[in-house]
Amino acid sequence: MITKKHNLETELVSSEDGIHTYEIRRTWAETGRKGLVIELYPTIDRCGELDLSTMHLMNHVRDFGWGTVRIVNLYSTVFEGKPLTGQIS
Repeated sequence: MITKKHNLETELVSSEDGIHTYEIRRTWAETGRKGLVIELYPTIDRCGELDLSTMHLMNHVRDFGWGTVRIVNLYSTVFEGKPLTGQIS
């Protein structure tokens, strides 16, 4: 039997009140390329959660040879769900 252990470190850079998320950093390997992804807006307010776009990205990062990804947002306001265009500022 083989047991494999995989660690994923997540850092969340946000405002103290949690209303804004500026950057999400995920590191799973010290080696490998580093990626930068610009997303429209964040939909997480806790480090462990993934929105669908981020989840899809994380499922394919090894295809790119990345060991770290930084996700920055054009709009920093955290929403519970997908916002309407008029809500993004």
